[in-house]
Amino acid sequence: MAAKPTPFGRLLRAERKRARFSQAELGKLVGLSHAYLGEVERGARGPFPARYWPALVKALPSLTLAEIERAAAQSQPLAIDLSRTTPEQAELALALAMRIRGGDLGADECARLVESLAAGGDARVRAHGRVLDRDGTPLPGRAFVYRVSRTRGWSAVLGARAHAGRNVTPLDGRVATLLVAKPVDLLTSKDPRGAGFFDVPGGLAPGDYALDVHLPDGRQCWAWPFTVSDGHHPQDVRIVAAAVDADGNTPAISTDPEPPPAPLPGNLPPVAPLARHFTPGTFTLAFSYYGLGGAPRERIARDLDRFRAAGFGHARVWVDWERPSTKSRIVDRKGALILAQAEKLDWALDHAAALGLSVDLTLETAHYDAIQKSAEGYDITHHKKALRAVLTRWGQHPAVRIVDVDNEAEVRGAGGHGSPDTGHTSPARFADLMSVARSVPRSCLVGASVSFSIDGLPKDYLNLFRDTKPEILLPHFPRVKGWGAAEGPNAKTLARAIPGLAIYHQEPARNGHSTSPPGGWPVSEFEASFKSARAAGSVGCCFHTGAAFDLTAKDAWDQLDKTEREVIAHIREWVR
Repeated sequence: MAAKPTPFGRLLRAERKRARFSQAELGKLVGLSHAYLGEVERGARGPFPARYWPALVKALPSLTLAEIERAAAQSQPLAIDLSRTTPEQAELALALAMRIRGGDLGADECARLVESLAAGGDARVRAHGRVLDRDGTPLPGRAFVYRVSRTRGWSAVLGARAHAGRNVTPLDGRVATLLVAKPVDLLTSKDPRGAGFFDVPGGLAPGDYALDVHLPDGRQCWAWPFTVSDGHHPQDVRIVAAAVDADGNTPAISTDPEPPPAPLPGNLPPVAPLARHFTPGTFTLAFSYYGLGGAPRERIARDLDRFRAAGFGHARVWVDWERPSTKSRIVDRKGALILAQAEKLDWALDHAAALGLSVDLTLETAHYDAIQKSAEGYDITHHKKALRAVLTRWGQHPAVRIVDVDNEAEVRGAGGHGSPDTGHTSPARFADLMSVARSVPRSCLVGASVSFSIDGLPKDYLNLFRDTKPEILLPHFPRVKGWGAAEGPNAKTLARAIPGLAIYHQEPARNGHSTSPPGGWPVSEFEASFKSARAAGSVGCCFHTGAAFDLTAKDAWDQLDKTEREVIAHIREWVR
């Protein structure tokens, strides 16, 4: 049987011919006979010993040692002495070998593995805490540690226990990678450190993790989230869902068009599943959280937790907010993501999704550089770049339900120029923005908000929609006395003018604005706004407050005034 050329032999032959060497000429330069080289090229022999490789690189400068080493590894079995490795290293090597031999280690999983290994190179810190059930009771048992990333879908790449499929817990939509197949012990109540206590040997690199918990009675559960940061303080990690079904199988992908809401940490008020927020037949309570980019993660977590516990299901966030400074921006004026800020938003969205909170991301044309060329000919390249970046990174995140492409984008009269420097956009430029949105794969709704009309809000909306329509209406109705009770009738008027689109009252009146009377609006106005919006068939209404404009020094929750606190205390009663 004729020999089959190996990757090493094919590489050697191709590079020799490129250099125009005969086998005898190259053999002389490398120190091998031409017959030996011929056998290597034909595959009759394997790669020649590594001591000849430097001479080969010198003779064939187009080659690198890395290419030679890779071709050699692909041409013969790789021998690894596992007798001198740790049990974890041996299990890792065997697990990867089995996956590669079986041909089921795909490119995506390889990329996740590389990401995980790269993350493992970070400086490790102590990772310790307690595992609690939903009622706060510490649990004994064992736990396998998974690193969680924001990539959609999930698969545990490493270890003989590797899973595959879609998890129906709050891990849904994220990659959970088993780090080490050896479990970590959860202590019993007899240990002086207390039941449920764990301390991961060697620590973990900073990041987000989940624990696959095996209880003494045989049950298997997920405890999540577990965020490793400074390593100084232990962290309580709560059970959020069962990891297997009654038959011991990993849950399969749901075929239900509208799956039930994921179990939530703690005893939180019920909300619709994320994918149903702002769809007909639902009503979502929202709150303004403009300045997220200027807040530390701990503040964001506290605020989201408290607003969610109060019954809210949605938060409005600006990606180009500039209060108190441009340091609060997540996207710069040229439309590029600010990496550290984008990673913070990644984290915040994941935290929101775990709570059952959805988010709308808002952009405003005045926050990007633009150049006027004609009446409708503003060059808004940077604004479009920002929109594409936002939708590409977050448009399919399960927490992101709405992207407002242009806050208060109204034009003044049909064909108005919509000057970006005043925060408005023209019908032609709105069509440009919607074209960008329709070119990016996403699961969120896209629209633009309109407010403070002088021609009448429906007319301003119709002016803006001259060339194209959005997917949801985001009105900011007039803030005058009686605005609360007027929210519903205004929504019905808008629905008659532009039928077929859901209406979300994105920015009702608030205290502290120039339109609010001395002492602020009474609670009765806020109450009427939510009740009338729901009665009109709208899909949501936002508790608009300036408390979340500047989050650099104080939680939004702690900045609420007396009236706003009373609103929060009663808001769930108003929309039952």
